[in-house]
Amino acid sequence: MLRSEDPSAEGVRHAPQPTLSRLEELIANVTAAGLTVTTETTGEPHALSPGAELSAFRIVQEALSNAMRHAPGATVRVQLGYGPDDLTLRVTNTAPDGPAPPSPAPDTDCWACANARPCSAANWPPAGPRTAATK
Repeated sequence: MLRSEDPSAEGVRHAPQPTLSRLEELIANVTAAGLTVTTETTGEPHALSPGAELSAFRIVQEALSNAMRHAPGATVRVQLGYGPDDLTLRVTNTAPDGPAPPSPAPDTDCWACANARPCSAANWPPAGPRTAATK
């Protein structure tokens, strides 16, 4: 049986999954860490399925993390567009003020899929400064 020796970890384990209702909290945290973020919401916000809520929150979270890590000094814009039955999510950033700190070189194994053999991850197209997802 696996368990934590930290009694405070029990409450963390049972915390609800984040939703877009916690987006302001997420943005406040990254703003406190030095990232400039603006948000724009169009349409009437409405409840989404739990999976869509979690996915949208995680996409924004990852995009903000990537901007902090790979685009120092950039300004990030988070746009949420609510339609009658959908959500359009767009996260963009300006060009960084300077070069990003170097990332550690991956091992000879594929870092993307943790395989000890070559895989297609090394041939992915390069990422651009914009990320958009539509449900």
